[in-house]
Amino acid sequence: MPGTPRTIRGLLLLRQPATDVSERWHLLSPEEGLAVAYRRLSRSGQSSKTGADLFDRGEFFLQSSSDQRTWFVREVRIEGGWRGLSLHYQGLVQAGRFARLVAANPPDPDSRSAVFDLLCQALDAWTQGHPAEPVALKAAYRFAALEGYPVQAAWSRSLPAETRARLRHLLQTPAAGLQGEDAAAGTALLDALFHYFLSETDLSIPMDLRPPAPDRA
Repeated sequence: MPGTPRTIRGLLLLRQPATDVSERWHLLSPEEGLAVAYRRLSRSGQSSKTGADLFDRGEFFLQSSSDQRTWFVREVRIEGGWRGLSLHYQGLVQAGRFARLVAANPPDPDSRSAVFDLLCQALDAWTQGHPAEPVALKAAYRFAALEGYPVQAAWSRSLPAETRARLRHLLQTPAAGLQGEDAAAGTALLDALFHYFLSETDLSIPMDLRPPAPDRA
């Protein structure tokens, strides 16, 4: 029985090795949310018909397996992406971290479009070289809010007044207005936010995204 075709308009969120001859792709679409498909690797090199870089945006043509349980990448038509991101190392690191957070927590149907737009806005900021950690903080905070977690009521209001003021500054300042000195505050607050995710939410946090345990000395 031939497989079923499927077309996803979105971007390549995450790419992971699956086997010696295939990759596992996580695709993010504003309409369909998160989808997983496998791309077969050519022994003679990458096929331009199915090749794509991380965060490339376009149409992904899939074909299901005969049992309709697994999807395979048949063709890719790239329409754009964030090619300049590789010029900003910290931005690339934080983009990858945020991608893994989203991949581990597929957006709810009601928030798919907003999460897709949020990722695109964050990728714009990272590609433009804005301070990576505050941008990541803004993205993670907004992602949790979109998924229904009370980050303002349950987390930000629990912070000391001075810390809460720094958080308010970072959240309310447009990415273009962030300064290099905001990076340290962004890193500390991002760690604190992920501690909140781990202790107070049911968000799935991959091990490599978990911050160091707080110093209780």
